[in-house]
Amino acid sequence: MTLEEIKGQEINLNAINKAIKSNSLGHAVLITGPPGSGKRTLANYLVQVLNCEREKSTPCNLCSNCYKIYNGTFPDLIRVSSEGRWIKIDQLRESRKNFSYHNQEGKFRICVIEEAHRLTSEAAASLLKSLEEPQEEVKYFLTSSMSSWVSPTIVSRCVQFKMRRLNVSQIKEILNNRFPETPPEKIDLAAQISNGVPGRAIEFLTDESWKERLDVVERLLEIIISEDAGEAELFWEAKKWSEREDLPHLLELLLICFRDGLLSSFSGNQELLVNPGNLLCGNKNKLTPSFFEEAMSLIGEHQKIIITTNANLLLTLEMMFLSIKGRIKYVPRNWNQV
Repeated sequence: MTLEEIKGQEINLNAINKAIKSNSLGHAVLITGPPGSGKRTLANYLVQVLNCEREKSTPCNLCSNCYKIYNGTFPDLIRVSSEGRWIKIDQLRESRKNFSYHNQEGKFRICVIEEAHRLTSEAAASLLKSLEEPQEEVKYFLTSSMSSWVSPTIVSRCVQFKMRRLNVSQIKEILNNRFPETPPEKIDLAAQISNGVPGRAIEFLTDESWKERLDVVERLLEIIISEDAGEAELFWEAKKWSEREDLPHLLELLLICFRDGLLSSFSGNQELLVNPGNLLCGNKNKLTPSFFEEAMSLIGEHQKIIITTNANLLLTLEMMFLSIKGRIKYVPRNWNQV
């Protein structure tokens, strides 16, 4: 794992180096940040630092351990991720069973639990037991894009690192290095829409479904802001959204659009916007700042329900779409001049 792959995270890297040198890293680490911010990459970096045969402050990327960790073949590394929407207790039990043996090749046996907020209550209790009775040569690295939803008792036993969002120029530099043949205008758009998250920019350039997702969100926004569209159209969109596997991505894009709408209502500075072309920015029917704030709050609340509970997706989305549309209060075009 090279430092180029975790560009812009110098504060975290310095903190990690100090913790390792002072032996204060502990047996549990929680890495937080939005999807695509590099949480898994930083976790891999940590695994390499702790198990590098040359014992340097940064991975050598040359020894057998570094090579195997990078390629996913290191025998003392276990990854646990959600099966469906949840990480279940049987997965934690299996990882603990594997850790009952001695190290095979590394100095530490490490379990990486991805998106730890998806742990069921039983799985969280099982993990907590492992953290309360740590084994000397075992470490747990947790990642989460919803850190406030991770059990507080688990969080209290972890050293925490928060992934930093990058500025547009840093994102552009990463993209230009990785995609030298890509037209500059596409690099610029990817950097803007990334909202400081390199993984999102990379996905935008490599996954054509991003364009389709933006179109889906734009279609919903058309219905929400249209005075002629009614409940039937919203219910139909809710049905289509509820059947999509990329629902979390759609909700995140929807939230970005309302954020841009709010910023646009206060400022004409396009550089502040992630997706300045969305329908909520400069719409001919001016929407009040309070509408954008209420809509963002509603999206956040329902996003939490969808991710953390077994609530009916269709009903949840219907309620969210109806509630957002119901908050619209049209005002004169020159409302911001009053």
